[in-house]
Amino acid sequence: MENFGGQKPVKISEVKLVKMMLDNYNDPLHDFKEHYKNNTDPNAHFMVMGIEVKSPEQLKELSDMMQKNIQKNNNPIEIDKAIRYPTK
Repeated sequence: MENFGGQKPVKISEVKLVKMMLDNYNDPLHDFKEHYKNNTDPNAHFMVMGIEVKSPEQLKELSDMMQKNIQKNNNPIEIDKAIRYPTK
């Protein structure tokens, strides 16, 4: 395997990769929400996909937009290993 930036790659199973990808799809703004909730700086500006987040109510709509983007760009090299994202 190749090294990148002097670091060796981490091996993960295909099952774990699929689980991680589905977790990311189900809550694409998980880390962002944590930073937004824990923010103490009143001058901080939060941006998602070029849209400034001004209230927590926007997060649902932005999550839906990100899920559509993930589905749209789901273009695997090996079609038999494509991740089947749930449809709403």
